[in-house]
Amino acid sequence: MLLVAFLSNCSRPIADFQIDVTNLVIPSKIGLINQSSKAETFEWIIGDSIISRDRSPHYQFNNSGRHTIILRAKKGKKATETKKEVFLNPPDACLALLSTSEGDILLKLYDNTLAHQNNFAKLVEDGFYKDILFHRVINGFMIQAGDPTSKGATSGQRLGSGDIGYTLAKEINKQNFHVKGALAAARLGDQSNPDKRSSGCQFYIVHGEGVTPAQLDNVEAGFDFKYPTTIREKYLKIGGAPQLDMNYTVFGEVIEGLETIDRIATMKTDGNNRPSNDVKIKNLIILK
Repeated sequence: MLLVAFLSNCSRPIADFQIDVTNLVIPSKIGLINQSSKAETFEWIIGDSIISRDRSPHYQFNNSGRHTIILRAKKGKKATETKKEVFLNPPDACLALLSTSEGDILLKLYDNTLAHQNNFAKLVEDGFYKDILFHRVINGFMIQAGDPTSKGATSGQRLGSGDIGYTLAKEINKQNFHVKGALAAARLGDQSNPDKRSSGCQFYIVHGEGVTPAQLDNVEAGFDFKYPTTIREKYLKIGGAPQLDMNYTVFGEVIEGLETIDRIATMKTDGNNRPSNDVKIKNLIILK
């Protein structure tokens, strides 16, 4: 009997793993390297949730602070588990993670447009943008969202006139430009809005098209300023919409996820530029 018990105990799985992390600032994608033995199945647990049953998964952390990771290794009815901790720091800039039905977009909100940054962050924290659609998409120009009436909108319903009941004073800055990936505030046209006040909730992200030096020269001449060399080079390399510069408030930019912008911008649309298949904001969070 003692021999049987000894063999049974030796056959139990042993849970063990290492954390592979190169970036301790969120958002941080961490590799979980499974070093367990004698196990057949696995459960990776963070908080109260099983995040994966893969042998060695990757997991993206979007919140700073101390995180406990638990690996439970199983073989038949036997199981053991081990836990390790990782401490992640908040980002230096104000970042927002926009999760859409077509993929994720990581946004940086500029500190030189604080009224727009604070307004956008508050709406995000309040859950305002959850389930809102990208209701206006123009390939080679931009993708637009933020109309509250788009939540639950029926197929073919015309969208774009919804608002939140207030506007923001413009924060047009000669350091912020409509290079591909720029995040900017939508607004009514000059005729009804000569002060160029921004919508309190609607925004667009530039998709853009190829830009020539002559286009940039014309914008400079019209507004008596010079593009920084790095911005001029970026325009010529990846494109944008310089015709909007100095007319709309740019308050951020895409730092990851331009491929998601491309995917949305090239979708089939109806006569009102609304995607034929809804593009929904599944979640939008401020990383901190």
